[in-house]
Amino acid sequence: MPSSPDANHEPPDDSRLALWAALAMAAVWGSNFSVQKVLFNALTPGGFLFARDLIMPVAAALLLCSRHGLHWPRVGRVDGLALLKLGLVGHLLHVRLVTDGSHWSTAFSSSLILACGPMFTQLILHWRGLEQLTRGQVAGVAVAWAGVLLLLSDKLVGGHWQARSGDLTPLVAAAFFSYYTVSAPLMYPMPPVAGLVAWALTGERFTGVKLAGAALALAGVAVAQFVNPRSRDPVCESVAPVD
Repeated sequence: MPSSPDANHEPPDDSRLALWAALAMAAVWGSNFSVQKVLFNALTPGGFLFARDLIMPVAAALLLCSRHGLHWPRVGRVDGLALLKLGLVGHLLHVRLVTDGSHWSTAFSSSLILACGPMFTQLILHWRGLEQLTRGQVAGVAVAWAGVLLLLSDKLVGGHWQARSGDLTPLVAAAFFSYYTVSAPLMYPMPPVAGLVAWALTGERFTGVKLAGAALALAGVAVAQFVNPRSRDPVCESVAPVD
């Protein structure tokens, strides 16, 4: 009996498709820093955020209409309060700080410091009593901090206050980002993409010390994140907001 045309084709691997989509998203994230730097020449950071805040609700409404028509899901009080908390921490605070930090600093430095988010996740989980830190994780956090300090060493020595504030602002933003969600494995491709795009489009240059600090910071974050293997989703892992 002849087989059907689809008999020899395996069903699509959703996890593989999700991985490719996630990598594409990481590439967009990395490119976004240089795109913002170019837009800041025409718009102030405040103007950029104003335009973003106008576009995002429209995009969200269109997405809801495409999925549910005019009958949108009802949100209960508990979920509504959780969404409000996530919006304040994840969007209002995180996005505002990232935008200002990107304006004051370079695309590569901003992306690298934001990639330290998983390090903050480990500290937050430990602070909330949800996870114990191992010696390897503590060592990884220490190495990551050393890498960040090495990355900022030229600005710290040179006394470039605005640039230094521009690098510390994304560091605070990374803590807010880690409070409500993680895409830990996706953070690591972001700085290399951001560096390549910044080099190609904005002419950003990197010293050996800066590259060494970047490598050390990413290595430390990776050690802190993966030294204590647990059951994780290969693409991303979500942490529920803590009360």
